[in-house]
Amino acid sequence: ITQPYSSFGGKVNEKDEFLYQRASERLRHKNRAITTWDYERIILQEFPEVYRVKSLNHYRYDTKISNVSAGYVTLILIARSSNTDIINWKPLLSLNKMLLIKEHLTKIASPHTRINVKPPKLEKVEIQFNVKFHNTEGMDSRLYINELIKTINNYLSPWAYETSDINFANEIEFSSIIRLID
Repeated sequence: ITQPYSSFGGKVNEKDEFLYQRASERLRHKNRAITTWDYERIILQEFPEVYRVKSLNHYRYDTKISNVSAGYVTLILIARSSNTDIINWKPLLSLNKMLLIKEHLTKIASPHTRINVKPPKLEKVEIQFNVKFHNTEGMDSRLYINELIKTINNYLSPWAYETSDINFANEIEFSSIIRLID
């Protein structure tokens, strides 16, 4: 059997080390969402299409006056990229999936908690620069250009390649891009 396209709703067989980790986490939170760690682990366990979760305690996402509000928990979700050749530049979950996550958490959280499940705010970053390759006599520089583009895309959009950790609220310094290119 071959599966050329990504599927949905299925889960792979669980390896022993993941079983021990899941059992230890379940013993810790006892299927109750109390701390931010509990929210994050429960979502990652129940919904395999979620890659990363950021839980903001006492934070209200939808107000313009003050974001600090007691009793609110805001969850920012990043979708897992598919294993196909198509790169997912916007790691967003569907509205239906976010509603399912909210309903699931509402069942196991305190009845006094107001849960907000929101997509991340994304910023489009465009960089322009000139590159000069040294010691490329007799070599095709297109290979190095493609490798440089892939490296920069991996640095700016780590969720698309799932090779590095995502840092929420990350600032991109111009000097770090220059260091990466060097």
